[in-house]
Amino acid sequence: MESFRATIKERPNKGRAQILLLILAMSLAVLSYASTGSINFLYCYHMYNWGNTKFSTISSIFSVIGTIAMLISVSLFKRFNRGDPTLGLVGNTSLLVKNFALGLATKPEIYFAASLLGLLGGLATLAGRSRISKVTSNDDIGKVFAFLTTAESILPILSTAVASQVFNASLNFFPGLVYVGLGCLLIVPLVIYIWLSRLPVINYEEMHNEIQENIGSSSYKSSEGVVVASPPEQKEFTKKEFYA
Repeated sequence: MESFRATIKERPNKGRAQILLLILAMSLAVLSYASTGSINFLYCYHMYNWGNTKFSTISSIFSVIGTIAMLISVSLFKRFNRGDPTLGLVGNTSLLVKNFALGLATKPEIYFAASLLGLLGGLATLAGRSRISKVTSNDDIGKVFAFLTTAESILPILSTAVASQVFNASLNFFPGLVYVGLGCLLIVPLVIYIWLSRLPVINYEEMHNEIQENIGSSSYKSSEGVVVASPPEQKEFTKKEFYA
């Protein structure tokens, strides 16, 4: 309950909206690759007649390549000073294209291409966590991430069962329906990161400290030497400015 209150509390620069939308975006990203874990082998067996050994070998190869691609891409984005929304857009686009391509992968070559296109999908959750840390105070960041972890752990449990049912129901006429459906869901995070890219990059802690300094400096001493707070109008303006 405390983590929930910390997550929905009012914050500057539309911080509350940013956090809630980022949690939604990351949950959908986790959903896209966690929910298909139980059907990936069945899909490849049905479409390409792959055995367990071949599927495991190919999956391991792409896993290693994906780790290397992530390390290189993060270094490049950091070097060229690309913001979190850019990372989020790249990561979610990678996941979206991968899912659509997998859903339409009638040949192994298309499956390989889809797996390559999805190598940067990990940037989606990385960008979300980085952005949340910038709009959350140091006192609340642990609580917010605790709430995020809870959301990310519950969704895959529910989605795995749904994905399995949809896959079994559509196996005879459209085996890739699950992947296409997940690709459609990933349009939502894209819209969220486009919106975030239009917001100014402001660090919560820096803004909070600056406002507190302004409030403190607006106090003055009376002729008797007693510290008197600034007029109510100044306090009201500062509060509105802080939560704008």
